[in-house]
Order: sequence, then C-alpha cells, then structure tokens
Amino acid sequence: MLPAGNAAGGSPAAKTGAGPSAGRWPAALLALILSGATLLVGVRTACAFALSLRGLDRAAFDHDRVSTLYANDRDGRLVTLASVGARLNGGVVVDLGLPGMMRDGRVLFAAQTMSGSSNDGWRLYIGDPNAAPGVRITPALGATMVAAPHCSPVLKVDPRPVAGPNGEFAFVGAEASGHDSVFMYANDRLSCLARSGARTVQGHVIAALGFGSEQFAGPDKIVLKAWLEPWKRHPDSARDVPALAMVSRRGGIEELAVAGASAGRGARYVDFGLPAALPYDGPVAFSAKTRTGEALFIYRKGAVNRVLSAGKRTAAGRIDHLSLERPGLMRDATTAVLASVRHVPLLLVVARQRPRVRARRGQLDPSGTPLQWFGNPLLTGSGAMIFGAQDIYGNERLYALAPGVTFLKAGSARVAYRVGPRQLSGQPVFSGSLSVNEFGDFAFLGGRRK
Repeated sequence: MLPAGNAAGGSPAAKTGAGPSAGRWPAALLALILSGATLLVGVRTACAFALSLRGLDRAAFDHDRVSTLYANDRDGRLVTLASVGARLNGGVVVDLGLPGMMRDGRVLFAAQTMSGSSNDGWRLYIGDPNAAPGVRITPALGATMVAAPHCSPVLKVDPRPVAGPNGEFAFVGAEASGHDSVFMYANDRLSCLARSGARTVQGHVIAALGFGSEQFAGPDKIVLKAWLEPWKRHPDSARDVPALAMVSRRGGIEELAVAGASAGRGARYVDFGLPAALPYDGPVAFSAKTRTGEALFIYRKGAVNRVLSAGKRTAAGRIDHLSLERPGLMRDATTAVLASVRHVPLLLVVARQRPRVRARRGQLDPSGTPLQWFGNPLLTGSGAMIFGAQDIYGNERLYALAPGVTFLKAGSARVAYRVGPRQLSGQPVFSGSLSVNEFGDFAFLGGRRK
C-alpha cells in the first residue's frame, strides 16, 4: 500500500485524505501517533508497512501486519480472501489495498501483482467470503465494461474503492489526462463524476481530490475531501484551501464546508478529517480542526451542525482532543469517535449532542488484559461498535461492543452477535484497514494465521 495520507492533511499523492503539501507529512504523523490512530505508509514496492497503535515513545512499523485480507462469512467465521505471495489473475500478489465492504457482505479491494519480472500494477477485485475457496475472487470491472469518453483510470496507487447502495462502486484516482478524477462504476459502465480543474457550484476551482477520502452519501452521490485553488478574498490566498465537497451527476460539485469559513460559535474551519456517510441519502459526519480546537459536525438537509467540541465534559473529564479520522455513523446521525481526556485515549458515542464513554485506556478486554491504545471506531446499523485496540502487551485485535453491553466477539449481524465475550482473532491486525457495513459484516488487513 502506497502512502496513505491522513485525515489531518497530507499530500495529493497520499491515498487517504490526501493534501497538497508533502511537507505536512511529519507533523501529521506525529498527530496521528499521539491520538492513538492508525496510519499506513510505504513505498512503491511489495513491502507495505503498518503503523501499530503504540504511543510516540514506542512507535513501530510492522511489515507482516498487512499481508492478508480477511472477512467474515455469513456464519461469523473468519475467511482469508487474498494474501501477499498468492496467485491472482495470472500474477503473484505483491501488495494489497485497503478493503471496502459492500452491503451484501462482499469485499471491494485492490491488489498489485507481478507476472514474472513485469509489474502488472493495481487492479480492482471483489472478494466473496461465502463462495468456495477457488472462486472467491473476481475482477471488479466487467470484461464488457464501457468507459465514458476521456475517463481512463491510471492506478499507480491503491484506489481504495467504496461501494454504493446498488452494487455500484467509486474511487478517486489519476486519469490518463493527468487530472485527479472521481470514477463511478455502475451497470458495466465507467464514468468520471468530477475532475481536478473543474469548478464547484460556488465558482471555485478544484485543485486536488482526496484519494481514499470518498464515501457514498446516496445514489450517485459522493462526499469527499478536496482542495480548492486559492482566491483573492480568501483569508489564506497563498495556498490551496481544504474543503469537503459533495459530487453528484445532477448537482455537480457542491462545497459543504471550506477552510476559513465559519464553523459556528465564533470559530473558523482550518482543516478537515475524512467524512463518514451511508450509501443512501442521509447524514454526513466529519471532524474538523478549527481555530478553537477540534470539533465533530453533522451535515444534513443542506445544513451543518456542530455536535461535539474539544473541551466538552464527559464522564471521564473534559475532552482535550478529537481524532480527525473518519467517524462511525448510523442513520439517525449517532456517531462514534476516537478522543482523549487528559491525553488518555477513549472511544465516545455521540447521540443528540451527548457524548457517552464506551471504552477507555485501562479497560479490561474479555481475557482480562488492560487495553492501551484504540483504533478508529465504526458503527453498524444495530449500534454495535467494531474497533481495533492494542493491549498492554502490544497485541492488537478487533473487538465489538453492542449497545449497553460488554465486549462481544465481532461477527455478522445475521448471527446477532450471539457468540460469547471474546475478541475476534489472535493474528496481527491492522486496525486502520477495518471496513464495516451496516449489517455488521467486516473486512480488514492482518498478518498470516499462525
């Protein structure tokens, strides 16, 4: 996996929440480590690196943490879909991309393969954990695909595709013309919904699109992070302006929030995290850095409302930091977010602007071991929270918390989380790769089973 950018702002080459300035990378890395969040970085070779959930004094990279793609089947069992070194589409897998869950339990992902000494580049696939082992993987782009004019993707990095409500999917990548583009694949047709260089509804020019930041927010609607070319009256007219944008076939490119604009309560936006949305019309959640600290916002029906701010009091104390990673989100706008109180990490669920602590450092996992660091929490439609966490011995695993209940083993909602209070698995897990759909199906990158 190639440089995965971060929610706080990286470079345009970065894969997740990319930004226009590569010089921001060291500061962003420091912020992510301090928050206990995860980050994926690497080089354009078979060697991928995963940053573990350790503190700044013990930050470490693990080559093996991202070597295998796992997903759960309809019975809640863990299934291997693909792994580095295995054969796929006539080549050998040398790198795996971050997965995206589809509503039916299948998994979208990209893989880089080599045939002999030739690099085949990145290609898109769909993995079905409920299929027989030999036929679990199929190409995502149909053999009869028709591409719209001037819409040809050049996949030099992991495109991290995301699924829509009816089997379609989208991704952000480079187009053969050299522009960044939002690609949409539906009904065996590939089209480009937006490109860098295009103008927003508000009249500003798109400078760059955030690779890996996109989410479906309804049929033919994509919300993502972008950067706008500066304009004379903007407070900072010397550099590209971070923004959140909604892209649709009919509505063009609409700005939802822009750095320098009012964030309410006398504050102004400075930068944005990765937006969270659901694959049908509904709320959009995002964290943002403002001039008075981080805050969590909900966009719904054309309006943006602040639902949580740094400084808010919780049962554990006042929040001093909110992560800019992608929040968890439910249809009723309930959100989940990684935060800290007195620099101690914890997981919050926010409903009706009221934060509730669901897990915190020192809490015991099902085996009785204290947890030390947390990954970003994701929510299912039932309100169950699935997240990665690292214990005091450095073991990183996935966990599930049902609403108002103690730890449960992560598994398909179709078995209603009936299994006992255990962690998901013992093999190395990269929490930053976790993807969950509303039914509780999940996929992630991890180490090989021992």
